[in-house]
Amino acid sequence: MCRPDPLCDLVLVNPPISLEERYGSFASVGSQAPPLGLCYLASSVRKSGYRVQIIDAPALDMDLTHTTAEIVKSGAELIGLTASTVSIFRASELAKALKGNGIKVPLMIGGPHVSSLPKETLEELGHTVATANAAAEAIDLVRREDL
Repeated sequence: MCRPDPLCDLVLVNPPISLEERYGSFASVGSQAPPLGLCYLASSVRKSGYRVQIIDAPALDMDLTHTTAEIVKSGAELIGLTASTVSIFRASELAKALKGNGIKVPLMIGGPHVSSLPKETLEELGHTVATANAAAEAIDLVRREDL
């Protein structure tokens, strides 16, 4: 089921965003919460036999360039980004950077913002949008790559 050539089948990414961007004047007391949604999604996809990597850019203090390089290095055949409302534009910037680096694999954007505004996000960003059933959607996309 897993192909030997890529390092992982799916890479899930919490896009880079600084504490200042997230919390504004409260950045000094803000914190980075673990991306539980990505963890749940990774668990479901792994149970289906696929390899998954999570890149939590804010927790690793990664900028856009470093995050893009790590995604490229992963060799993933599907990329999933998460986005809250405050990070949706950073996710969009990351998607554009990936496309600018010649990434041609499917790109899926999900998370709280997308679940709240799926149609608007799809119209604005133009990528595959994952909503409530992201695990099944991700598994279906990875399987399609197997064909």
